[in-house]
Amino acid sequence: METLVSLLPSYSTPLTLLYGNGLPCHGAKIESKPIEYVLTKILRQVWVEGLYARKNDLSKIIRYKNPDGNYKNDFDKKQFLDWIKIIENNTSLCEMENKNLGYGVFVPPGKLLPRGTFIPSSGIIKFEPTIEEFETKINCSALQDLNSSEKTIVGIIDPEKRGGILNFINHAPDKEEIINFIFKEPSIEKNVATSTLRSIIKFYHGYAIMGLEVIDDINGGEHGRQLLWSYARSCEYIENDPTKLSNKSILLFDNCDENNGEIIDVNKYALREITIFIDTGELILRKVASLTRWELMESSPESSLMITTEDPYSITQLKPVQSPILYKFLQSQLQKNPLADRIIIQAVILREIKKFLEKRNT
Repeated sequence: METLVSLLPSYSTPLTLLYGNGLPCHGAKIESKPIEYVLTKILRQVWVEGLYARKNDLSKIIRYKNPDGNYKNDFDKKQFLDWIKIIENNTSLCEMENKNLGYGVFVPPGKLLPRGTFIPSSGIIKFEPTIEEFETKINCSALQDLNSSEKTIVGIIDPEKRGGILNFINHAPDKEEIINFIFKEPSIEKNVATSTLRSIIKFYHGYAIMGLEVIDDINGGEHGRQLLWSYARSCEYIENDPTKLSNKSILLFDNCDENNGEIIDVNKYALREITIFIDTGELILRKVASLTRWELMESSPESSLMITTEDPYSITQLKPVQSPILYKFLQSQLQKNPLADRIIIQAVILREIKKFLEKRNT
């Protein structure tokens, strides 16, 4: 049997958990269920808000220090145990009506999850995961090297056998990401649920603990309120055929009190697309690329979108050429006009961008 070491303070795991067999807004009864019942439902061996490493891997885990040489510490054992008690008393695991989603986490009616509550990532750390594990393991968090410029992923945190609530919390876009969608009706956009939690890293005895922090008090009110955080990337929305629900691996939720946790009809929204044209001085603009606004805005500003065109700088050369467009340039255009659905680039500007990049790379 493998020996596991906890990186977080140990505590007595709960004997019961709040559990609902449906959405609170639809009157599903939320009850305190024996932990064995819940574990059987979610196919997990242990319920614990803990981060574990195999004893042989302990030396591989980076411990971060302050400039004075002491290990970084954002909280102590008492604060951690206070958070755990708050989480256990004020959140419920609820079955979602769309069975493909499995479960969601809700603040039940009459309960309140206070601002600043920290929900740590939980599970067992595995170093050097295989490509297959990256592609097939679901609900895993990444373990990063925070000292590397690229925040290199060195392992995964797998909650399959033991873990807490974090991996049951569903996705919702941040408020500023709503601009990446087009809605058929204004009322739908108004009622889209946005993230109520933010990603954050806190340190405990030098260990970096990725987790979620409550942005503002989450009040369960009369109908309950779903916990949500923004973890998806645009590629998870790319397959956007509204006739095929299965193509949308990430869905949008309703935030109305009486509908909280319901899925918004996928036929009533789509990702906003941006079409890029080159103005070569001809009568007709030349379309060179089309991509989602989300994909464009989340790309690294210093990277480039490569487009293939006929050379717009020469009247004799007709061979296709590769021309880079800095994402920084494209992003600046959308920041000036957030609702734009096209970007038109004059050929002379494209030429200047190409010269700049060639000079930078020499």
